[in-house]
Amino acid sequence: MMDDTTTRPFRQFYKAYGMAPSAKGEAPGRVNLIGEHTDYNDGFVLPTAIPQKTFIEISRRSDDQVHLFSSDIGPDGEQHSYRLGSERPLHRWFDYFQGVTWLLRQKGFAISGFNLVAHSDIPMGAGLSSSAALLVALFRTFRDQFQLELSDVEIALMSQDVENNFVGAHVG
Repeated sequence: MMDDTTTRPFRQFYKAYGMAPSAKGEAPGRVNLIGEHTDYNDGFVLPTAIPQKTFIEISRRSDDQVHLFSSDIGPDGEQHSYRLGSERPLHRWFDYFQGVTWLLRQKGFAISGFNLVAHSDIPMGAGLSSSAALLVALFRTFRDQFQLELSDVEIALMSQDVENNFVGAHVG
């Protein structure tokens, strides 16, 4: 039997969009056993995955509209919408999502609009790589939904690119 952490996104997706998602993705948080904040300075690190994860569910749209729902913002979650091609950093939680669609389109990948629900049980701001988990889960979900040819290494590098060059976070 699945626990509430894995079933909650599905219930939220159905409640928000009235349908089941067509693709899902997830990624774990991580902790650095050795080398906190040395990864982006070419230092040595010893990270390991933790049980807490970020979960993404998505369904494709036939237009260029993006509809997001995050259960982790505010007491009741928060929604945001934008049009593909209008992505710009606004220093808000949805910059990570906009950064992913912006980078995929910059690299020539064909994607359409979509409905998306994000949920995570990784504490934000606790040094457990919650933003990295979000980005990796997003790219994995897009890879499945839009049949993108992306390796796990490319996903890791693109996740770093989004954080450094769209969100503005200096991470490794």
